[in-house]
Parts: sequence; structure tokens; C-alpha cells
Amino acid sequence: MLAEFESWVEQNLDRRHLNDVDVALSEHGCLTDVGRWVYTQWHERLPRLHEVVVQGPKDSTRETDEFGFPVRQWTKYTYRPEGCAA
Repeated sequence: MLAEFESWVEQNLDRRHLNDVDVALSEHGCLTDVGRWVYTQWHERLPRLHEVVVQGPKDSTRETDEFGFPVRQWTKYTYRPEGCAA
């Protein structure tokens, strides 16, 4: 099942603009929405799925490297639907 999920991520999410993936992500597409969307796509196939962890760049960063380019900072969000125990 993990191989199926990895293949799905690669085909549907990896290196794609979220607004091209699903209309539900086109307006918002924040980590919260992505986590919820992935969960809704997979919770029936993976009944023991209790959370989805999504990582992405922070919205804004003021830190720059030695060349003056913005340093990309990452943040994680865990989507856990109500009623799911960790």
C-alpha cells in the first residue's frame, strides 16, 4: 500500500502546482488544506490512517544567504481529523 501511495503522490502532487491538481486546492492550497485533501483522498483505502503530515515553505522569510537570496525556511503541519487518536 505504501508503494501505491508513493506512486500517487508522485503522479498527483510532486512538482505540480496545487491549483492544477484539484479545484479544492486552487483557492487556498495552504498546508492545512493540503493535509485535509490528502486525508480525504486516502482514508477509505487506508482505514488506519489517523494523520497526514505536510511540509512546505513558510509564507515569508526575511533571512538571506551570503549572496542576498532568500533562505527557504520550511514548516510542517499535521492534519488529524477529529475523533482520530494519535
